[in-house]
Amino acid sequence: MDCSKLRALYELKNSAYWQNEIAACAGDSKKLWNVFPTVLGETCSVDTDLNTADEFAAFFKDKVESVRASTDSTPLYDVPSQTTSTLEHFAPVTVDEVESCLAVRHAKLVS
Repeated sequence: MDCSKLRALYELKNSAYWQNEIAACAGDSKKLWNVFPTVLGETCSVDTDLNTADEFAAFFKDKVESVRASTDSTPLYDVPSQTTSTLEHFAPVTVDEVESCLAVRHAKLVS
């Protein structure tokens, strides 16, 4: 078997493997996010430099202060006021009305 055919076979097998790995994560976001670094070819390293809660809080406090300082001279944005409608009361509906609305919604999604 020549190199190009071997390479094509490898690519096919590799693609099928990762598709199966991703499909196996269906419904489990955490598991899926754990697979992504490997799919992308990133190596996993254990972070042994653990931070304390105080260091974590200080980082974000410093970050917020840095953003505030960098935008201090920016003029405030004048947000135009808008009137919004309010819902004064609920009108009772029947089961048939709800089913009808759901049927219409379902028909729009299917078509």
